[in-house]
Formats: sequence, structure tokens, C-alpha cells
Amino acid sequence: MLQRGGIQYYHWQTVMGGDGFDMMVDSSDNRFGYAMSQGGNWTLISPDLTTNDPEKLKQNQTGGLTYDITGAENHCTIIATTPSPLQKDEIWVGTDDGNLQLTRDGGSTWANLTENIKGAPKNGWIPQIHVSNQNPGEAFVVINNYRQNDFESYLFYTKNYGKNWSRMVDDTKVSGYCLSVIQDPVEPNLIFLGTESGLYVSIDYGVNWTKWTRGYPTVPTMDLKIHPREQDLIIATFGRSVYIIDDVRPQRQIAKQGISVLDKEITAFPSPVAYRIGSKSQATAQPAAGARMGGEPGGMSVFPGKYMVKYSCSGQSDSTWIEVQIDPRVPYLMSDLVTRKEYVLAFQKKVDKLTAAMELIKQAQDAVDLVTKEIPAGRSEELRTLRQETKTIKDTLAAMMNRISPERPTETQRASPAEYNLVSKVTRALASASDGFDALSNTQKIAVELAEKELKKMLDQVDLFFTTTWPAFKETVSKSSVSPFNDKPWSKISW
Repeated sequence: MLQRGGIQYYHWQTVMGGDGFDMMVDSSDNRFGYAMSQGGNWTLISPDLTTNDPEKLKQNQTGGLTYDITGAENHCTIIATTPSPLQKDEIWVGTDDGNLQLTRDGGSTWANLTENIKGAPKNGWIPQIHVSNQNPGEAFVVINNYRQNDFESYLFYTKNYGKNWSRMVDDTKVSGYCLSVIQDPVEPNLIFLGTESGLYVSIDYGVNWTKWTRGYPTVPTMDLKIHPREQDLIIATFGRSVYIIDDVRPQRQIAKQGISVLDKEITAFPSPVAYRIGSKSQATAQPAAGARMGGEPGGMSVFPGKYMVKYSCSGQSDSTWIEVQIDPRVPYLMSDLVTRKEYVLAFQKKVDKLTAAMELIKQAQDAVDLVTKEIPAGRSEELRTLRQETKTIKDTLAAMMNRISPERPTETQRASPAEYNLVSKVTRALASASDGFDALSNTQKIAVELAEKELKKMLDQVDLFFTTTWPAFKETVSKSSVSPFNDKPWSKISW
């Protein structure tokens, strides 16, 4: 969603409604989605996959003051259903009374794998099953048993459809009972685990775990997803909203290359496609992937293409390539981009002269301050004249600088009425001309022309000062033996 302010309430659409219902987008075609419903025709594909323990099905006797007639609070219930992303008829099911079931033929037959998981707590909840998208038969199963006063961490994995299992975590590796897990869809060694006490990450297929603390609290981490396009880790918490860890590609690269990559002074990780975004990009609500691309020196964005970005630190460097594309939602012509860039760069050269003028004025102000300090005390005509001329020059320089870029009020000062600000005027014109993928509009051209007119007027004033007033002042000061000047002969700055 590329709009100012991010996702707003009016971007949401009602798909389906109901008590505790869920929905999901078709992973192969996001135009379609699937939602739960209280009606319609259903085909039964399994027997009861729970323990169906009658001792746990006496809600009318043990359900408290108010009996739930909807059946939503019944025990012996399926709480996790995960189809395989690799094999159409493979479905894994977890229940709230300890059963883990698997079908590989679309529900015709089911295998209860519970007894194969050595070390699993009896009748523990199985709230989440993650089935690998890379290796057939590989799955990760979260089990928690805190409802029976067992607060240990249980995460098991199999690589042969549940025939054999290994325990991936216990209380010595992570803190808190397990709630969610996800394996990176690209790099199998990268695994994220959510527990009652936060988020953990492993870059070596669960051998070692590190708690993720940067920008993420110690909070029950209920669900995890890795966005297939943005490569962001999406985290659902209990009570602390949703978190997004932006772009896990660096962690993916570390998991692929090994921990030794962190021993380097600097490492440039592969970059996603970068998109040039303009103001017209913000007018639509269709999503676009990737990162935003910064501009070249001078404020102009780069053209579409591939660019090498080099990073340097402590004498070492590394580089990576970045592909830049124009926002695919906005039509453009390359000829318009070229014309716009040439126009902006020509204007930028003139704007750079203003920067040079400000530096020269600042140098002159520093010199005048030194002169003021060096003038000896006394009431002679010569000293009074020198003080007066110095004050006049100081006021002139301040007036020019204030017109170019007025000083902002401090916290203890009241803001004065809006003053003329040449820097602001020029900057707005430059930003306006730089923004867009189409041909320059008349409005943009007029803004630049007006800014150029004001800019030339100011630079002419600066030139006049430094070619007439300033040399005369320097000569007066030199005759008085108070001379801090070391500037070079003046060269015209305007055009």
C-alpha cells in the first residue's frame, strides 16, 4: 500500500462474517480467497480425528453457569489444519487433546502420528503445524501443555512424514512454552519460533536459538508468516498488536553463508528491486513490491536500470547491485524522463550557486566578527568610523543571509510572521520539477522560472556587494592594522 499514512480503515473490505471465522488468500492467485461459513454444502473427508474422550465432552455438566449451545467451546476439537504446499492431497491436522493426524490421499485414510513423537506431553495442545515448502515429508509441530501446568517448550520436526521425530527446542534453548513456528521459504536453515516469552530465531536449523529483542517486546507470539513478495516477517502477538520485521533477506543470507559472515567489518546483502515512487504513485491503492530508491546527488532520482552500490567502513568495502524500476502503476516515456532530468540538472547548477553564496557570506560574517573584536577601545574619529563601517557591513551581510534563509526562532522566542525565504522557494521549485514521470507541466516550469528570477536577483546583489562594498571595507580595515582577511579575489557568482 503506497499511500501517505499507510493502511487506513477504508482500505478494508468485508469478505465473510461469523463467530471466530477465518479467511485466507489463495497463495497462487491473490484475486481469490477462502473464508469460513456457517452454511453451504461440505464433504466429510475424515472420521473424528480427536481422541473423542467422553470424559472431556461433558460440557452440559461441567461447562459452568452458562452452557455454550453453539459447541464452540467443546474440548476434543481440531485446532490446526495445514495442507502441504508441495503435495495436493497431503493434509496435517492437530487437535486440542494431543492428536497429530496425517493424510496423504486427500482424506481417504489417516495416520495418527502421536505415538511416534517421543517426549511429547500426553494430551497436549497442537496449535500449529508448519509443513515445509522445500522438502517433501518435512514438518514442524508446536505443542504446548501449560493447561496441565506443564510450561516446558515443545517443538518437534520430522523429515519422513512423521515416522520419526526430533525435539528441536526445550527450556535450555528458549524461554516460554511454544506457540508458533515458521521456516523460511527460501533458506531452510532459517527458522523463527514464537513462544509465550517472545520471538526466537535460528540460523542453523534449530541447533542454536537467539532471542530477537531489537524493536520487539517480550510478548506471547501467536503466529508468524513470511510475506512471499516483500520478504517481511509478519508477527501476530497476544495483546500487543501486529509487528513487521522488514525484509529477512539479510538473515537469510547469514543462515546460508554461516555465522562467519558477521566477522566481516562490512557486508552488502542482496537488495530487492527498488521502485521510483512519485506523487502520482500515491494516488492509487494497488500494491507495489520492493524498496524505495533514493536520488542522485542534486536531488534527482535515477533512471530505471541496474546500479552498483558500494559501502565502505574502516578501510573495508563491499558492494551489491540494485535494480531500479519505475512504479509499475504509473505509465511513462523514457524521453520524458530524460527531458525532465536535463531540465532539473540545469536548474540545479544555478541552485548550487546559492549554496556557494551562502558560504561566502558566512565567511565574510566570521571575518567581520573578528574585526569587531580586534578594534581597540577609544574615541578617536578613526576608530568611531571603523566601528560604524563594520556595523554597516555586518547588518548588510545579515540582511542578505536573512533573505536567503531566515533564522528559525529558538524555543524561548516567539515565531515571527512568515518572512521571505529564497532557499524555501528554490527548494520547492526544484522538488516540483523533480517529481513525476511524465512531461514537465506548465505549472512546474513557471515555478522554476519564478525561482530562477528571484535567485538571479539575489546573486546579482551578492556579486555587487563583494565587487564594490566588500573590497572598500577590506581596504579601510587594512589601513587600521586590523586585518583578518585571507580570502581570494572575487569571481562573479551569478550568470
